[in-house]
Amino acid sequence: MVEMWNIAIQTHADEEAEVCAVPQFKINTEEKWGIGWKYSLKCLNCGYISPVVKLYKEITTGKRGRKAAAVNINLQAGLLDMPLGKSRTRLLQADLDIPPPAESGMSKLSNYVSSKTTDLNNESMRTKVEEVKNDKICGFG
Repeated sequence: MVEMWNIAIQTHADEEAEVCAVPQFKINTEEKWGIGWKYSLKCLNCGYISPVVKLYKEITTGKRGRKAAAVNINLQAGLLDMPLGKSRTRLLQADLDIPPPAESGMSKLSNYVSSKTTDLNNESMRTKVEEVKNDKICGFG
């Protein structure tokens, strides 16, 4: 958020320095991406509109379409180990006045995170089995 304000103030100063000495910003656009957001600001004095800034980091999933927001993947990874499911998470967010992400998007990310977690667990187990096989003390080597 601080980076967004700094970008808006700096670009406003570079482009509108002679026209507007004291900017007064308000939110111009906001776009929700799961639980991440993108914003742009507008100066009420001169009409300057800042570039749109993502308030989340993106992660390449290898699938078509927009990149996933890291915060959305982290939410799904956290939900894997909790009895709280997608529906209850959405209800909790709505009760806290946080616009919940779409259930279909949460399902897609949940499937992605589950498959990556399974792959990670399989690789870890494969490594441990190899270590046991190569260990002379256990008599397997």
